[in-house]
Amino acid sequence: MNTPSSHSDGSSGVGKRKIKAHRKSRGGCAMCKTRKVKCSETRPRCTNCVKLGDDCVYDRPRESQQIARLRSPQLNATGFDLRDLRYFHSYLTVAYPSFPLDTERAWTLEVPVIAQQFDFLNAAILSLGAAHLQANTDLELEQTVQKYRFAAIRGINSVDDINLKDLQDPSAGERATAVLASCYALTFISLYMGDPVSNFLVLVRGCASLSARMLQAGLKSPLFPEDENLIIKDDPNSALVRRQFFNGTSLCPTAAVEARCSLDAIEQLCNIEPFQQEVLERMKGIVAVTSGPLEAANSYLSLWSIFTQMAPSDFDEFTNSPNLVSVVLQVHFLAFESMMRPLLKIPTGGFSERADNKLLRNTISMNPINSTGTEAEKALLNQLVSWPQKFLESET
Repeated sequence: MNTPSSHSDGSSGVGKRKIKAHRKSRGGCAMCKTRKVKCSETRPRCTNCVKLGDDCVYDRPRESQQIARLRSPQLNATGFDLRDLRYFHSYLTVAYPSFPLDTERAWTLEVPVIAQQFDFLNAAILSLGAAHLQANTDLELEQTVQKYRFAAIRGINSVDDINLKDLQDPSAGERATAVLASCYALTFISLYMGDPVSNFLVLVRGCASLSARMLQAGLKSPLFPEDENLIIKDDPNSALVRRQFFNGTSLCPTAAVEARCSLDAIEQLCNIEPFQQEVLERMKGIVAVTSGPLEAANSYLSLWSIFTQMAPSDFDEFTNSPNLVSVVLQVHFLAFESMMRPLLKIPTGGFSERADNKLLRNTISMNPINSTGTEAEKALLNQLVSWPQKFLESET
């Protein structure tokens, strides 16, 4: 009886050797490529070169490729869609934080790379980019901003103690930088989304505090300028102020006169605390008759430094207590921030008149005076914030 095997011929395929599939690689050594044989790619010498006693040389990647891998931010593609790319583009081109000074390169080149290792920093970047678009376009992105914002906060809270004293830990500096960068991002998100000014000031103080701890521990970070300036440098002769901030533009004379009158009205109030008086004096220095553009810029920068240097009890009273003077000064701070933008060379990012007015409304409406104050206190509050309201409305 005939069987299939007894009538096999050359076309049946019986007896042919099956070719085993294998993964092709371009990473083999030069000798294996010349011989056109598979290379084990073991280093420093592959298996073939060891057996044959040949020199084993691997091609080096081009320098441009090495630089691209080092510097180009590659976001984790997991759960990342085209909308996220838009938010990241917004961050990378305009919305990145403008503080500390002289750190634009760090924000656009180094922080995105660090974000590949820390999901909470990646979330903070996306939230910041979306917040910029929310503040400057007709897109409704508040839910997106809050989603990434809360993800960043949860991630920061879940990070183990940074252990700033353990300088032998090579990841300590990078981990601390990721937390600090996220905190800065959350600070600017607070502005773009119109949170009360007190929330913004609390975050500013937090960034300065963490920066100081890192510097004291000797940790290095791309977010630390060469002169170790934390947020601003309170030095009228600072070359950094001249180079990075001042652009020679003068304040509007009419706005300066109206600001002085408004500050004089605040000074007439009774029971002004020493720390409130110091804030008031810095504001008066911005619009003083004797102040030129550079002096105004330095007074403005020194105003920022007060909030990082106040005693904890004073700062808590300034930001959290139902104090009329503190609320009025917070509203004036917002007006001065808007007034000083034409003088500054720093990127203004997502700052916009729309965000300013939301900040103004929330700072006034969410303070305790509006809910628990007397009618006389409410009327006085509206009177004392009339200039900031008028100024910000005129800017729209």
